[in-house]
Amino acid sequence: MNEQRFSFTPATFRALLAGNLSLGATFWVGLIVADLTAAMFFVWISAALAVVPPGAAAVLGWLGRAGLVALALYMAAMLAAMLRAVRLAPGAGGWRWAALGFAIAHVIAAAALMWYSLAS
Repeated sequence: MNEQRFSFTPATFRALLAGNLSLGATFWVGLIVADLTAAMFFVWISAALAVVPPGAAAVLGWLGRAGLVALALYMAAMLAAMLRAVRLAPGAGGWRWAALGFAIAHVIAAAALMWYSLAS
């Protein structure tokens, strides 16, 4: 894939989850862009909770919990993709291990947030 002309299509998303993109694309698109997207989703949920009536708050709470489950599952899938991308990029040196550590930290954080949210 020519990453100079990166476009986010279903085929690109499948390649991302399979770990077939470069280590950089997998890290930046798969983890960092996902972080920014998830952060905005949860900011919107939190802002809406501050102004909606109590009946709608229950729906937003359910939506937030569903978002945490989806985030945890996505981060687990991205960890598998990062493992494959790390294996395919031996020339990346120590950066590949730092990226893998970052992916592991994401899985742990997302799982902990999901567990805490579902247990409350």
